[in-house]
Parts: sequence; C-alpha cells; structure tokens
Amino acid sequence: MNQHVKPQVNIAAVVDVIGALSESTLLNGNLCLIDDGGYGSTGQGTPELCTVVHAGQVVQWSAVALDVQTPVEIKSITFLGPDGSPAGEITPSSDSAELGRDVWSGVVPAYM
Repeated sequence: MNQHVKPQVNIAAVVDVIGALSESTLLNGNLCLIDDGGYGSTGQGTPELCTVVHAGQVVQWSAVALDVQTPVEIKSITFLGPDGSPAGEITPSSDSAELGRDVWSGVVPAYM
C-alpha cells in the first residue's frame, strides 16, 4: 500500500430515523454520509457519498441515529464498480451480530 494512504477510512451514516420512517425514504435530508478518507471523495454530507479507497485499506462504517432512542443499523454494504454496477457486497459477520450492526469493518479486496 502507498505510504501516503491512510490505513483506515471511517464512514459515518447519520440517520434521521423518525424522518425516514415518516417519509418512507432515506432521501429528503434523512441520511447524511461522511468520511475522513481525504482522497477526493464526492457527495460528502449527502446520501450519494462516493468514498475513494485503495486495495488493502480498512474501511469502517458506523451508523448513528439523530434520535438516540430510535435504533439504526446497517443491513448490508454494496461496493460499486467504476460503471456504477455492483462489484461486491459485505454481509454481517458473527462479530457484527454480537456487537450490533451499528459498526462494520472490512478490508478493501485486491480485485476492487
């Protein structure tokens, strides 16, 4: 891995759960995605975040609810290829089930 590449990129999904349930959508300001990647990610603060990562880099996703009494979790994560088509998916591991699905972590595979 390039010595200038951070070993880990953190992505946070901030969800207005009450708004999302009321409107039946994560759009309309109900979802805000941000990362600390620093490599030209686009869509910061929107549901359209595109995080630039490198093979071998650890990516950690966290889900945060605006209303602390309403739970939020990540069901699955899909990687998109350069053309926007699905290139891979992460499903829950036994660790994430034990810890809750509010934090996920994985290594970017070499084929991506």
